[in-house]
Amino acid sequence: MVKDAYYRIKYEVKAKHILIRTPAIATPSDTLLAFKKINEIREKIKKGEDFEKIAVEFSEDPSAKDDPQTGRQGNKGNLGYFSAFRMVFPFEDAAYNTKVGEVSMPFKTRF
Repeated sequence: MVKDAYYRIKYEVKAKHILIRTPAIATPSDTLLAFKKINEIREKIKKGEDFEKIAVEFSEDPSAKDDPQTGRQGNKGNLGYFSAFRMVFPFEDAAYNTKVGEVSMPFKTRF
């Protein structure tokens, strides 16, 4: 783990994400429903649909979408560059272990 952290501190990755929420205390059926939803979204992207368009349409992260009330532009799922210790560990781990241009398998974080 120390070697991973050292490597990650030296190199930044650029990541995009699509957030699908579950209740704070999720039941197995809540988790399964979210897992099915994110897998369907993942398949759309793998088949060539535009990631940013899909993020705006399906992500439950409010920062992905434009806010017409404030005029704020949404990030369309783009989180930019980061290195170690900047994201929650499951996200960081997925970002560093997914090859450039590929789509990670779904994973769960506290968000």
